[in-house]
Amino acid sequence: MDPITQQTALASAGGKKGPLYVDDVFSTFLYKGNSSNNTTGNDQPIDNGIDLSGEGGMVWTKERGNVRSNHLYSSNFTDINTQLSTDNGAAAASSGFVGMKSFNNNGFTLGPSASTNYDGSDYASWTFRKAPGFVDVVTFSGSNSNQQIPHTLGSVPGFILVKKTNGSEGWYAYHKDAGWENGNVGGAWLIGFLNDSGKFDNYGGIKGSTFHTDQYFTVDALGTGNNFVAYIFAHDDAVFGTDEDESIIKCGSYTGNGGSSSSTNDINLGFEPQWILIKSSSNNNQDWLIADTMRGSFEPGSSYDNMRYLRPNKDQAEGSTKGVEPTSTGFKVRGAFGNSNGSGQTYIYMAIRRPNKPPEAATEVFAMDTGSTSAATPTFDSGFPVDLAFLGNNEFSTRLTDSEYLYSYNANAPWTNSNITFDSNVGWGAWTNFSSVQSYMLKRAPGFMDVVAYAGTVTSNSDSQTVPHNLGVTPELMFIRRRGTTSFNVYNQYVTNPLTTVLLFNEAGGSASTNSAWGAANSPTAPNANYFTVGYATGTGFISAGNFVAYLFATLPGISKVGSYTGNTGNAINVDCGFTNGARFIMIKRTDSAGDWYYWDTLNGIVSGNDSYNRFNLTPYRHTGTDYVDPLSTGFTVTSSAPAALNYTGGTYLFLAIA
Repeated sequence: MDPITQQTALASAGGKKGPLYVDDVFSTFLYKGNSSNNTTGNDQPIDNGIDLSGEGGMVWTKERGNVRSNHLYSSNFTDINTQLSTDNGAAAASSGFVGMKSFNNNGFTLGPSASTNYDGSDYASWTFRKAPGFVDVVTFSGSNSNQQIPHTLGSVPGFILVKKTNGSEGWYAYHKDAGWENGNVGGAWLIGFLNDSGKFDNYGGIKGSTFHTDQYFTVDALGTGNNFVAYIFAHDDAVFGTDEDESIIKCGSYTGNGGSSSSTNDINLGFEPQWILIKSSSNNNQDWLIADTMRGSFEPGSSYDNMRYLRPNKDQAEGSTKGVEPTSTGFKVRGAFGNSNGSGQTYIYMAIRRPNKPPEAATEVFAMDTGSTSAATPTFDSGFPVDLAFLGNNEFSTRLTDSEYLYSYNANAPWTNSNITFDSNVGWGAWTNFSSVQSYMLKRAPGFMDVVAYAGTVTSNSDSQTVPHNLGVTPELMFIRRRGTTSFNVYNQYVTNPLTTVLLFNEAGGSASTNSAWGAANSPTAPNANYFTVGYATGTGFISAGNFVAYLFATLPGISKVGSYTGNTGNAINVDCGFTNGARFIMIKRTDSAGDWYYWDTLNGIVSGNDSYNRFNLTPYRHTGTDYVDPLSTGFTVTSSAPAALNYTGGTYLFLAIA
């Protein structure tokens, strides 16, 4: 999009108000219905941070566990309760029971209708806010000739849905990669229908790519007296992010390979997706699929790696199969599932980038909570979607690896439990009564923390593997664990030779030499803002070791600090982290000699007096009656009474602190 067109489009969509992020215009929000009566039951506000009242857009809802239609509401209708269903061709209608009460400046409010808010039922909602470079919603009247319909995307659409609203008719679907049919004189662009499982064919309705521009799209003669709504999606328009040079939506295609569950078909988007729509355009009887990272992990390597999918063309409950997996740069499809990877079939997709808005406060990305006795998710409350969680008993779980957990204090293979769930926007769920157990919860965010799941590919000592990440800055501290019988290998830049040094999370020992953990033997490579490098080591990249998970940390001013200090026996050491209200979490490890992996937190007390602590490398036990750290407004203080493992003259100490 050229600058003039961009500014015009932004002005028509509410004016330029600074950088926009995907977080500002799209949300997957999971919720549980709370109304037991269609007419007098409870309303339910959904706060997803999306301004729908000011900017407009649409909300798509689907009950996950039961047969119920996909419902779509948009701001272009006078009555916000006007409802369309993507799984049928019914006309738009204002439901007698209120499914949608209002569009708000921070989300939307549901009415008491069972279609969107039945008591105890689990729902998924997807919110699309109108914005240049992302999506537009327009209404128009049909004509007896072709029409050019204006839009405000500011770029050529990649995917368009058109639905007749004043009568029963299917959902026309145009996709830029659906292809051209030369069966008729002059040919025609292939069109599909969102409400059925048929292939894309010469149906007409929406013209082909050469008929669409950055200002309008073209439809066939749809008939006078007919009213329509169109949902127009952009493709690869790089106008988002801090530097306004990122695209957040891409439309593309791939050919299925019908592979085994262990083989993959890799699609490179240039970003990590959070939401993917897929449809076979070449074969009949293949459903449309929606996968999103809020409803579960799709990463291979555990027994709970099935994709959870919903089908826009059917009112059926959520399904599960080995299928789609997000990666740091796109997604993979695997197995022979006909709806996503049938051999030789052509698939079209639309993918949306994962959240990447920089946090403004540490409470947006780090929380602590003591568990509840309830079996309902969340067991632990965070106030944000949790990407990495660890318990006070030193068990680590991530959204990307779903129902799998690892211990920090041993090298045992991962355990799995199907009751571990991350499908919540405000916490995560565990598998038993955790009323006396504490959880530490972190959200992936640029400059703060990232999680990467990857498969090792290194085949020899002279080989290395670059692994993409989305931290956005160079990692200062990395915990990498084979998802098998190996301990966490820890990289940190605050040692004399970081590229030939490794720490083990389950041991008290100091820094040990490594030949190939961080790259090819004798020629390791430093991580950067886009990649980290691993080598022929069982704990980081060895191909036969299988799958790995990495936790990456960096210093984000005012929110987190990775650093080091030098000990001074018998004297207090003030560690300035640049915070304004002190640290809520502190981890310290001596690196030049033996010393445990200590950690403290404000939930258990960081006070001017005795503070309880735990240690990651030992069987969990909370120690009391010691005063090794004290609060400091800018960070924390290591006290004069701290032992050599925390404060010894000339000793070097690694720390991670979170405000």
